[in-house]
Amino acid sequence: MHLARLLLICISLASPHLLQAEEDKARLIRNTEALPAEMEQRGFNLPTGFSIGLFADESLLGSKPINLAFDAEGRLWVTCTRE
Repeated sequence: MHLARLLLICISLASPHLLQAEEDKARLIRNTEALPAEMEQRGFNLPTGFSIGLFADESLLGSKPINLAFDAEGRLWVTCTRE
């Protein structure tokens, strides 16, 4: 009986923190449709002297890119997900 009561207290204390974590995670997920690459580029605010150029877009990747890395030979490797 005491164990059940202790478990209930622990759950009730942790619940607000779990809800806050879910809300924080939801803020990291884009809730609007993606724009074409050219329009996305216009949204960048770059410091003076910097420029931006499109290297690859979704049409070359076929799915959602989640990681980018250059190897020792300067090649770009991309991992993707279909999620």
